[in-house]
Amino acid sequence: MPSIVFAVGWFSLAIVGHIVWWRVRRPRRMTATLLKYQLAMLPAGLLVGGFVPGLAGRVFGDIWDVCLFAQFHLACALAYTCIHQAIQEDSPALLTMTFVSQAGPEGCTRDDVLAALDDDLMIRPRMRDFVTAGMIELVDGRYRLTEGGRKFRRVFETIRIVFRLPRGG
Repeated sequence: MPSIVFAVGWFSLAIVGHIVWWRVRRPRRMTATLLKYQLAMLPAGLLVGGFVPGLAGRVFGDIWDVCLFAQFHLACALAYTCIHQAIQEDSPALLTMTFVSQAGPEGCTRDDVLAALDDDLMIRPRMRDFVTAGMIELVDGRYRLTEGGRKFRRVFETIRIVFRLPRGG
């Protein structure tokens, strides 16, 4: 039990550290940096839980406690990184719901929604993020995948094939 309490506390501390870091200085490649930070917190947590006086011997009673801590932290780190990426920009679904909600009881038409969710709101910010992350580059007014973008695409294309998912969103 002490290992899971420590794991929850340690991951909570990692989130607080992330928030403070991003408020002081937001990194250029946010998703990659967040993932590296969260993964680096795993060995740091193992060291703190295993060697800090007062915690050593109480947090990790045996190897299974270490495995439990590592599994919990990895699962939370990966989930948090994915969720952070999704909420960093407004999603089309969230923007649609917000727009329809703001229309009030009289509602709005499909054309109203499509006009509100234009390229400036939906496409340009994401393209800018991909350029900043080094996934695509803008050359002579044309977007092209970088090597990192090609690797990223191959991972998701493989997942799509393995799970027999259709192309598209």
